[in-house]
Amino acid sequence: MIKGIDTAATISATAAKQLKELGFDFVVRYIVPPKGGLAWKALVESEAQAIREAGLAILPAWETTGNRARSGATAGRDDGKTAADRARELGIPEGTVICFAIDYNPPKSDYAAITEYLCNASTTAAPYRLGAYAPSALVRELGPLIPAYWWRTYAWNDGAVDADAYQTSYQDDAAAVAVRKQVGFAVDLDEAKSLSGMWAPITPVPEDLVWAREHGFLTEGQPDDAVTKSEMATILRRVYGWI
Repeated sequence: MIKGIDTAATISATAAKQLKELGFDFVVRYIVPPKGGLAWKALVESEAQAIREAGLAILPAWETTGNRARSGATAGRDDGKTAADRARELGIPEGTVICFAIDYNPPKSDYAAITEYLCNASTTAAPYRLGAYAPSALVRELGPLIPAYWWRTYAWNDGAVDADAYQTSYQDDAAAVAVRKQVGFAVDLDEAKSLSGMWAPITPVPEDLVWAREHGFLTEGQPDDAVTKSEMATILRRVYGWI
C-alpha cells in the first residue's frame, strides 16, 4: 500500500515537499468552487502545481455538506457537472477519479437517494470517473451496483480495513498528529493500492530531454514515454545529416 493524506487546508510548496520527504505519495484535496462559502478549502491552480512538482499525486474530492448525497438525483446531477467544470478549469486530465463524499453514517432509508445521487453524479461528471467516500456498510451495499473507486472511511467502521478501496483514518490518530506538527495543518492519513485514478505528479524533465525537444528530435511527453518510430526516424536522419 502507498501512503497519502487528505486535508481541507491549502498545501504550500514547502509543505508539499515536506510531505514527500515524509514518505507520502498522494494527497486528497477538494475541487469545490474557489468562491463563496467553500473557498477556504478549495484546491487552486498554483497549489496543484506545487503539489505535483513535489512528486505527489492528487486525488480530487467533492464535498459541500456531509449529507448532501441524501438529496438524491437532482443534487447528483448538479454536483457532478460542477465538479467536472472545476476539474477542467484546474487542468485535471479526463479519466481522473473524483471522489464524492458521503460524510455521515446514513440509515438504510437513505440508500436509495444516495444511489440516485451517485449515478447521476457519474453521468454529469463524465468523462471523469466516479469515486465515493463512504462508510463500510454503504460500500458493501452499493459497491456491486455502482462502478466506483470507493474511498472507505475508518469512521463508522470500527477501524476495519478494505484492501480494495482507498482508506482514511482519524485526524487524532497519533501518526496523523505527528504529521500535523511537521506540516502545520490537520491531516487524515490515507492508503491506496496504487496511484490508479489519481492526477499524476509532474515528472522532472532531464536536461538532455529538454535539449532534444528544443532541437526537434522529440515531441512533448513524459521523460519515460516510449520513442515512436517517427521520432526515431527524425533522430537518425538529423544525426546522419550532421555527420
